[in-house]
Amino acid sequence: MKNATWFVWRLAGMLVALWCALPNAAAQSSGGAVASGVSGATAASASAVPPLVRFAGVAKSVGGEALTSTIGVTFLIYADQQGGAPLWLETQNVQPDGSGQYSVLLGATKEEGLPASLFASGAARWLAVQISGQAEQPRVLLLSVPYAMKAADADTVGGLPASAFLLATPAGVGALNAASASAASATSVTSGVTPDAAALTGSGTAGYLPLWTTASNLGNSGIFQASNGYIGIDTAAPAIGLDVNNSMIVRGGFTMPPEGAASSASGATSHSFNFQASAYNSSKKSAELQSFRWQATPMGNNTPSPSGVLKLFFAEGSASYVSTGFSIASNGILSFAPGQTFPGVPELGVPNTFTGNQTVSGTLTANSANALGLFATNASNLVPAIEGNNSGSGPGVEGFSASTGVSGYAPNVGVYGASAGESVLGSGQGKAGVWGDTGGPSNSDYTAIRGTADENLAGVFENNSSLSETVLMQNHEQSSALTEVLYTSGTYFDGFCTIDVSGNLTCNGDISGARKDFKIDDPVDPANKYLVHASVESSEMMNIYTGNVVTDANGLVTVPLPTWFETLNTDFRYQLTIVGRKAQAWISQEVQNGTFAISTDTPLVKVSWQITAVRQDPYAKAHPLIAEQEKPANERGTYLRPELYGQPRDKLIGAARRTRPGAAVKPGAAGKPVAAVEPTMATEPIVAAKPPVTTNTAAPAKSATAVKTAARPVSAGTTP
Repeated sequence: MKNATWFVWRLAGMLVALWCALPNAAAQSSGGAVASGVSGATAASASAVPPLVRFAGVAKSVGGEALTSTIGVTFLIYADQQGGAPLWLETQNVQPDGSGQYSVLLGATKEEGLPASLFASGAARWLAVQISGQAEQPRVLLLSVPYAMKAADADTVGGLPASAFLLATPAGVGALNAASASAASATSVTSGVTPDAAALTGSGTAGYLPLWTTASNLGNSGIFQASNGYIGIDTAAPAIGLDVNNSMIVRGGFTMPPEGAASSASGATSHSFNFQASAYNSSKKSAELQSFRWQATPMGNNTPSPSGVLKLFFAEGSASYVSTGFSIASNGILSFAPGQTFPGVPELGVPNTFTGNQTVSGTLTANSANALGLFATNASNLVPAIEGNNSGSGPGVEGFSASTGVSGYAPNVGVYGASAGESVLGSGQGKAGVWGDTGGPSNSDYTAIRGTADENLAGVFENNSSLSETVLMQNHEQSSALTEVLYTSGTYFDGFCTIDVSGNLTCNGDISGARKDFKIDDPVDPANKYLVHASVESSEMMNIYTGNVVTDANGLVTVPLPTWFETLNTDFRYQLTIVGRKAQAWISQEVQNGTFAISTDTPLVKVSWQITAVRQDPYAKAHPLIAEQEKPANERGTYLRPELYGQPRDKLIGAARRTRPGAAVKPGAAGKPVAAVEPTMATEPIVAAKPPVTTNTAAPAKSATAVKTAARPVSAGTTP
């Protein structure tokens, strides 16, 4: 409407100016040359408006240095600050000065210059600059100077001369000269928008926006502006800023912006969205509005995590709006007014979650044929979480504080316990007497099953099966071959052992046993046989190193050793063997500075060497091997293998610790403990026969060339 008012005032001013000019034009009608001169001057003035805009900038490289040589620069004009396609663009060769500054005339490379149509609508325009080889720079808003190009058609209205809007020629004023009339006619024909002003007809009502009802007739539109500035559509009595008395379809977003900007002191609510009904009040004998209002309100203002909530308000008549108590939080959670009820809830056919104490008047029965009959949690240390019966035989869940804490009997899971939710692996598992599961975060303190004890065993696992393992541990890791399956440690002495998913055993202490073997699939018959070798034993913590070399033309060869060799070992012992011929060989230089030397009495002799050394690393020094040791007092009279010395099984070391604890009790049909059946102990396993250990003979060297080989360690004895 503001634009419409501006249009009317501008039209009125042009009409007054034209009215005053007509007498002069008539008085000079006899001087056609003068009139032409005036017309020509006007045209020349219009064509003299330069369609160029000066722009200055600074050219810099990507690194920020000023560019001083001639460069190509593209200038682009957009309708928006970001996105969209350019409305106009041109590329110019620019010569910056020594500091990179330059000045150009936009439109200089175009025949038509910078089109005035870019600014005809009065909308904002944004200029972007892109130096050749660089990204487009952020756009800048063009200010008022470029829009002055619109002044080129300031003597027209919508591209038409003022004469096109005259209803009739005033009395006493002659016709315009032939040249002026011809120019006006040409302008009217060229525009193709409005007929001659003399042909306009129609009438209008004050306050209504005019509407072309035909190609030459004006009438009222459905848009009305009241004296207070209110706009009405299909109503001449708008009650608010914009009053629409009809249905609407909004084909874009409908936004209710905030009533102001938030500050550290307070937030700002949104403008409201209201619904109104009318109900007759019998007490007041009048109709009253029943108004509901949706409004977004700020939450957590001036905090690191501000938010908002959508609230529903209500007002009756002229009363103020008050909250109904119903709201929707930013995470979608609904809040209800106090005392809200939900008829028909709970719906037991779907999952439900209850908070607070619940009372059931009657018998609560939970039946399940394939899953847990009833599941509950309780933070109390004094009462069980739940007592119930499973559809199978026996109680589903039952707790006795003086005996078994919880016992469960079911076709699938007897007792189920979860920490921090169910794990992915545990989902759908079953057939377990006790099942512990956790879905807690990785590397946290959550434990599926935990056993604790003071001066007692924290866990006992027994089995009387010859086919099934007593304890099975599995890790389904697929990305790392070193992920641990089992980890044992001493919290005070810092000793530990691990077994990873690749089967590697790692300990930072001693590993002892009656025999240390390697056992692999027999390479000759891997499907049917094993190949077993025993390790070399010694009463010292020794290492053995071997190799083959050939002496040079002088009967000498120097053997390099690893850099750690002399740090790890001491007390070196040497053994040399001549291969393939008769000769003498001796150690001409003992181990020192990472090498030792062998000499022979004749050249080009192949020698097989062996060095035996005693460990001297920090661990070996701190834990020296004692070949003969006294048994501790609590192990005297017992044996590692009592059957080898004709002793009974109860003489086995640690037999007391291996005795099965007291029989557990299970609640019977009447709730009385019944002794569990003692399982039959497994018999001693039979050791399968192993093939004899064989010795491989090294193949002879293929050439007589001297060879230097690095030592290959072969460990002997027990090592950490």
